[in-house]
Order: sequence, then structure tokens, then C-alpha cells
Amino acid sequence: DFRWKPETQAPELFEKLGPALGKDRQSIGRAWEAGCAAQRRFEETLRREGEEALQAIEGEGQPAILILGRPYNTWDPGVNLSLVRKIAELGFPVLPLDMVPFQPSELGEAGLQNMYWSYPQRILQAVKRIRGSRRIFPVYFTNFNCGPDSFVESYARYLLGDKPMLVLALDEHEADAGYMTRVEAFLEVVKTSSVSEAAPQMH
Repeated sequence: DFRWKPETQAPELFEKLGPALGKDRQSIGRAWEAGCAAQRRFEETLRREGEEALQAIEGEGQPAILILGRPYNTWDPGVNLSLVRKIAELGFPVLPLDMVPFQPSELGEAGLQNMYWSYPQRILQAVKRIRGSRRIFPVYFTNFNCGPDSFVESYARYLLGDKPMLVLALDEHEADAGYMTRVEAFLEVVKTSSVSEAAPQMH
């Protein structure tokens, strides 16, 4: 749990893992510090390459797709029926949410800053970031009957105004053919869409 202080986390790991791994407290502590440093480098690489990708997309004429949603939906091809890969195979650059640099200050409106869930904060900040873009369009992966996402989706639609967004409610009972029909129809809209006005501001 990254909310814990390092002086709490390392001893907890030692208690749970040290004896089983045959490692002493110091070894566990060094491994924890090395792991945190590697995670920070990875996240910094994501931010840097994400910023470069956003700028490159805006400089090109081809529309791109921003994948929104929680990691267990967006990164697991079994859950999302490989739809992310299939969108890319149709010739559209795909940008994952995790590569959009997260700046909580960009949420701006009090109603967004008070969003209880941390990942939805990332989703809404990314939506605000791309809502004025003529090149980037969101596809939101959610789950059937997900209560929290029903709030987040409403906020996202409000922030986007007239800008099109596709919401795919993943359901284990539905085959990918039904989803692909919707995806392909959305991509046709994306090709011809022209968002000329900024989305309305939340007060």
C-alpha cells in the first residue's frame, strides 16, 4: 500500500515475506527501496513518453483514441476481449490513460477535486486535457452495472460537451462481435467529427 510510510511498509513486508524467502530485515528493506525507485522511474517514463505522444498526435492529421477506464478493464485482454489491440489494428493510434500526465491541479472545479476515487480523478483530468483536441477521442471501458463509473461517466460526458465518446460496458456474456460493431461505428464518427467549440465549464 503506497499510502503507508516506508518505515511501516518494509517491516510489514519482512513479517509477511522475510521468513518464507529466507531474507533478513535489511535485505527486505533494500529490496523495497529498490522496487520503489524502479516504480518511480517507470512512472516518470510513462509521463515523459505520454507527453511526447500527445504532442505528436496533435501535430498529425490522423485521429487517435484515448483509452479510459480502470486498469483491470483496460490492460487485461481477457476482460476487454482485446478490443484495445483491435482498435489499433484498425489503424488508429491508441493512448492508454496511464500515459496522460496526471496533474490534480488541472481538475480545477471543486466538484472534480472532491471526486472520492483516485482513478476516476485521473480519468476526468485526462478528459479535461483532451476535450478541446480535434485529434483525440475517448473510449471508456467500464463494467456492466458499475455504480461508481455511472457517476464518472456522467461527469466525463458533461466535460466533453458535443465531443463524441464511446462507452463500452464490458459483460462476460457478450461476444466481441457486438462490441466491434459499436467500435467501428464510433471510429467512423471520429473520422468525420469536427468539434469546433470548447465544452461548457462546470460551476
